[in-house]
Amino acid sequence: MSVDRENEKFRRINSKTSVAVVGVGSDGINGGPLTFGTTATEIAVTGTTKAISILADAENTGKVWFGASDVDNTGANAFGRLTADRAITIELDDSTTALYIVSDTVSQKAYIFALT
Repeated sequence: MSVDRENEKFRRINSKTSVAVVGVGSDGINGGPLTFGTTATEIAVTGTTKAISILADAENTGKVWFGASDVDNTGANAFGRLTADRAITIELDDSTTALYIVSDTVSQKAYIFALT
């Protein structure tokens, strides 16, 4: 379990696909499924983002990368890569910082979960 005492926010990872948020420190939770392909797609959420989780769909057949607006479908300029059924959580304290997702294959899916 990770504990952020400054914001009194507690997160518990229940499994590789499940996160429980306990305590205070966030105003809301938003997100949902996002379909994308070979053109970088902005991961857009409402509110001031504190953290964002990306879960690559278990049925994805392509490689998935995330990064700034210059990330491309070969993985150039990527911050990281996700394989099918894997997730990452990134702490963001600046809602003006855009995050993008792209694949080398069309019609891939990710699930976005944001604490705002």
